[in-house]
Amino acid sequence: MRELSAKGLEVVVMRAVAHQPLDVPGTIAQARARGLDENTFSLPLTEHEKTDAAVNRLLDEALAGTEVKVLDPRPLLTDSQGRYEMARGGRALYTDRSHLSPYGSRQLRALFEPLFTSIKEGKDAP
Repeated sequence: MRELSAKGLEVVVMRAVAHQPLDVPGTIAQARARGLDENTFSLPLTEHEKTDAAVNRLLDEALAGTEVKVLDPRPLLTDSQGRYEMARGGRALYTDRSHLSPYGSRQLRALFEPLFTSIKEGKDAP
């Protein structure tokens, strides 16, 4: 990454999207069948942060002193109660435990829009 930055290329890295503890579509179906909120079994963001701490620490160390931009999807997938959501608006954010659904991916639009806008306009990303 340092070599790319040294060549004048802008490097952008995104932190990982958290893995869910259970299969999301099945868990949502079970919650609905029991009359529960579809995010009843969602973990708090703080739990995901603990799980990802070692990886994020390594990423931060590797990028220290570089101009690499780090995008963090976590705030866009966390509700007002601090839960890392499995679903939003009645739609699953994941296709399984680890992979965002197309709908879930679209929730990250605000993360990428400034980057793509700056590329389109030939400017440095924010």
